[in-house]
This record gives sequence, structure tokens and C-alpha cells, in this order.
Amino acid sequence: MNENCKVERCYNRKNTSLVGYVETTWDEINEIFGPIAEECRVSGGDKSHNDWEFLINGEPVFIYDYKEGAWYNRATPITFHVGGKSIQALFELMCVGFKTSQVLTHSDYREKLFANFKA
Repeated sequence: MNENCKVERCYNRKNTSLVGYVETTWDEINEIFGPIAEECRVSGGDKSHNDWEFLINGEPVFIYDYKEGAWYNRATPITFHVGGKSIQALFELMCVGFKTSQVLTHSDYREKLFANFKA
């Protein structure tokens, strides 16, 4: 993790929503965030199985496996959803060590998802 990034547990999801996506694995989340990753992981609800709740440089950042099902393992790369108060949450993920190619805005995600479809 980048030493210039302050990461702590976030307890307040109020006024947050989906701001983008991160293509990664559970193992990589643990590798990038280190020991605090397990402290920040909570069991998901009815639509996700695993959530991580971080405060990165004062910005709330939530990573969750929305409707992925319980089938994936820790090494399976999936597209996790990212919640926050603004798109700044995506920049904070890059600050801690995710590559820019892994962090997707809504339009990046749609473009990638529909790239093979022709009109």
C-alpha cells in the first residue's frame, strides 16, 4: 500500500452510492490493504456476500461483490462494485495501489461490457 494513503475502518455508509468498479480478487484486496482488510471486511447482506468498508484519506470507499453469488474463491478475479460519496473513491483506490486499468467508471464498465456488440 502507498505510504501516503491513510486507511482506516469506515462505519458510516450514509449518503453513499455506486460510483464505479474495481476488477480484482479477494486475495489482492488483502494484499494491497494488508492487515486492515480483514478488520474492514463485513459479511454482506442479501445482495452481496463480502463487503469491505474503508476510509481512505478521509473518503469513504466500499468494495462489495454485488450479486456475484458465493461461488467465487479468494483467487477468482471478479468485478467488484465500489461505493462512495463521489468518484473520488475511485482515485483513492488507485492511491492505495490498484492499477488504473483495474479501476472503472460507469462509462468504462459499460464500454468494456458492450465492446463486442455491434449496432
